[in-house]
Amino acid sequence: MQRSRSLFSSDTAILRLALLLHATILVAGSAQADAPLEGTTPAQWRLLWKSDPATSATLCWSTAAQGKVHAVKFSERGRPDTEGTRVAVSGRYTGGQLELYYHHAHLTDLKPETAYDVQMISDDEVSPILYFVTAPAGDREFSILHGGDSRSDRATRRKMNERIARLFEASHQNDTPNDDILAFAHGGDYIASGPNLAEWSEWMSDHELTTTSAGRLLPTIPARGNHDHGRPFHEVFDCRLLPTIPARGNHDHGRPFHEVFD
Repeated sequence: MQRSRSLFSSDTAILRLALLLHATILVAGSAQADAPLEGTTPAQWRLLWKSDPATSATLCWSTAAQGKVHAVKFSERGRPDTEGTRVAVSGRYTGGQLELYYHHAHLTDLKPETAYDVQMISDDEVSPILYFVTAPAGDREFSILHGGDSRSDRATRRKMNERIARLFEASHQNDTPNDDILAFAHGGDYIASGPNLAEWSEWMSDHELTTTSAGRLLPTIPARGNHDHGRPFHEVFDCRLLPTIPARGNHDHGRPFHEVFD
């Protein structure tokens, strides 16, 4: 994995759900990765930055069963009065016989450089309370982790994800802002065969290991590699389906412009 530094600036069934959210008791559980894919237990969580990371994020997770109600509770850390909910967009993954369902909750109108607690809810099952921090709105130095080609040697991939979590956590344990890791920019080629959902499922479970021991989610900025053809890529990363596979991926987060050539 290669660490790069940059400068960033941003110019920029309802009743059932209500009853379910009201009845849900937010109990802070372990943030241990490898959540089991059982029933509607939220698993394979990942946080995506795809537009303005100072004010928005997409929280994604998977369940083994379809379920009926999927949503996210979120609030500013230490501010229960700011609690809100977002209903997830859900569907079944394609790419084989594996039965697996995706859920994408779009969080918007967030405050820059602010910590948010989040908890995924699928029917009567809940995830541990995790958290993430939005990007700063103004110019300041920071660090970004960049890597890719995670398609082979799963054991090594898992070890690398654990190392990423340690690097991410350690970078915020000092008073030096320029080494603060804000996100992980993945350059693509996540798995060997893009249409193979079983491979994607393993990758998503392994990606949980980038969560820190304190439950902090590492935002991922996804790009598409030549191995990532097929519909599952769009379902994993909540992307609109394009008629053709682009030769490169790019993300405009204000300034600078992040572009990946594959």
